[in-house]
Amino acid sequence: MIADLVSLLLSASIESIDDFFGRRRRRKRRRFTDSHVFVDERFSLGTETRTRSRYLAIPVSNSAADYEEYYRLSRTEYSHFTTDLAAAVAFADECRARHRDDRLIVQPGSSRGVPR
Repeated sequence: MIADLVSLLLSASIESIDDFFGRRRRRKRRRFTDSHVFVDERFSLGTETRTRSRYLAIPVSNSAADYEEYYRLSRTEYSHFTTDLAAAVAFADECRARHRDDRLIVQPGSSRGVPR
């Protein structure tokens, strides 16, 4: 019986192994889609795909990983920031200084990163 199970597992594809154990693979969709990337200024603007809300993202790092923090924007702010780089940079700087944490879309964990 065990030999049959091992044989089945070795000959099966990953999908059928998942089916055998009753698990379904979940494909994660990309949640954040950048529409404007400002490399020199180190931030991006985009849309959160689940709610269609707009965001400004800044890169941060902690001891384990580099990642982005996403700050919610109104549609008016988003439109304004796409045409007024100085205003967008000022807002990104406020986010880096943690003055806009009330707008974080995903709350940071206990080991919050520092802006890069």
